[in-house]
Formats: sequence, structure tokens, C-alpha cells
Amino acid sequence: MPTTNIEALSQHALTGEGKILLAIARALIDLDIVIGTVNVDNSAIEALLAGVVRTPALTRASGSASVAAGANKVSIRNFGVTDGTVLGAVLQPGEGITFHADHNKDTIGVIAYDATGTDFLIATLT
Repeated sequence: MPTTNIEALSQHALTGEGKILLAIARALIDLDIVIGTVNVDNSAIEALLAGVVRTPALTRASGSASVAAGANKVSIRNFGVTDGTVLGAVLQPGEGITFHADHNKDTIGVIAYDATGTDFLIATLT
């Protein structure tokens, strides 16, 4: 008398797919594979995929200073009537420049500017 379902199946006349399935079932039993649920801690993945709340800020500048390191995005626009500089490059009246970090945890370094004699509007997102 058969003692398992596999042995019971093997006593029947199987053809084609039945023989293949029986062979697979025997192989799984021979390997003593236990199929179950795998529990994984996804907290690290969820943290990477989660949205991040950013804090916007606006600053008017008319002198020489710098934007502190640590922002995710910085935009500087010259609204004055004379040239200014950003990182040593001329920013003419009406021009603007934007720096942005591409990844969630990336940040921008210090950005030096000189708005002496003109007006800069600086927007940051940290």
C-alpha cells in the first residue's frame, strides 16, 4: 500500500506532463525543500523610496556672501541693472542659474556670490 501521495501517483499510468510533474515532485522531496514564506525587512528600501519634505527659502541679496552647503536645489537670479558674480562667473541682469542635487541624499556645496551694486533673488530648497 502506498504511504505518500507521490507513491500513489506513481502507481497510476502517467504519460507526458504527468510523468514530468511526478519527476519534479520526487526531486523536491529528495532535496527536502520546504516551500514557505520569506520574511524580509524592507525598512531600508522603504526609506530610500519614501518622499522627502523639502523646506523652501527666499533671500534678497545686494552684497557679497555665499549660500551655505546642504541645499538640494539653489536658484540665483539677477534682478538688478548691473552684473554680479556666482562662483566667479558673471551673472548679467536678467540671467539666472540653478544648481540641483540629483539624488535624494545628495546636497550642494557652498556657492559664493557677489551681488554688490545689483539685486539677486536666491531660492533654496533644503
